[in-house]
Amino acid sequence: MMKSVPFLFLFFLCSTCIAAQDDLRQDSAFFFQQAEVYQTWLDKVGFGQYLKVQELNIEENEVWINLAFHEQDVEGITAIWDVLENTYAGKPGFNLEEQLFYKAAALMELDEETLGIGLFDTYDLLKSYSFYREIDFDNGQVQMKGSGPKARIEPIKIFPQGLKGGTLSSVRKLQLSLTKEKVYTCILDYAKNRFTTAGVDGEVPEIKLRENQKNLWFEVVNVRKEVLQNTNLCGWLESLGLDCFWAKRELLTFLFTYDTNGSGIIITGDISGKVGSTNYFNARKGSYRNMETEFADELLAYLDDFTVEVSRQVRKCE
Repeated sequence: MMKSVPFLFLFFLCSTCIAAQDDLRQDSAFFFQQAEVYQTWLDKVGFGQYLKVQELNIEENEVWINLAFHEQDVEGITAIWDVLENTYAGKPGFNLEEQLFYKAAALMELDEETLGIGLFDTYDLLKSYSFYREIDFDNGQVQMKGSGPKARIEPIKIFPQGLKGGTLSSVRKLQLSLTKEKVYTCILDYAKNRFTTAGVDGEVPEIKLRENQKNLWFEVVNVRKEVLQNTNLCGWLESLGLDCFWAKRELLTFLFTYDTNGSGIIITGDISGKVGSTNYFNARKGSYRNMETEFADELLAYLDDFTVEVSRQVRKCE
């Protein structure tokens, strides 16, 4: 019985796709030629301003098209990808990953199960990636999986409430009281107090402010087991008198955005985490492990706590 394939997929494929594939490496020249056509299509429909064909990996039974971003900063890459996804989310027709996949399959004249598309923030083998997406065909449909670069903090919503003598504050009064500048200062002051005693070997962690205009963006450098303090492996090693060396230093990056609506104030944010044992100030890129990929549960648990505390602190600043 012939395996069912989506009709629109068949519509774009020529008859040569249906024929059984032998060693795909024999057609390498054709695939590289079609990769240039694929780039032309990316440029024509608008994806090309963000994405480019980085490389092809051609194996006996599969072809992978690896796409790269023109943007180099991982925060910018994540923002671009979110915009692209949201543009097609919930609309009739193909979503983002389906458009990228089906067009590539048609141009490469490949069966759906022999094609994959990868997107990474870096293809430098000396660096560890923080962002990746993988698009392939599984269980009868195009699927996408990936990670990072960061776990998202749930939005903090602040509405008027009876804090001042039992009188319900107005939305406008709340927004005038808790301006963006005041909220950012409040969060930053909280971070400075929170991390004062969290340094490695008695050192006070450095808080590096990177932006405080449109967004609040800061790093906390040289933190001692702030996120991974309850890691089971570390506890077991230290109970034996051994050093949990790889969890000595953490680097946490926080990003917050302030917005208002008809009900009050909304603060959204993100956090990225890295962990390692050497000095962050002299470390090479890729020297540390990404918490998002290796310690996701610990990072999410930390986010829950941090979000609650930020909400409380902002309320105190009203």
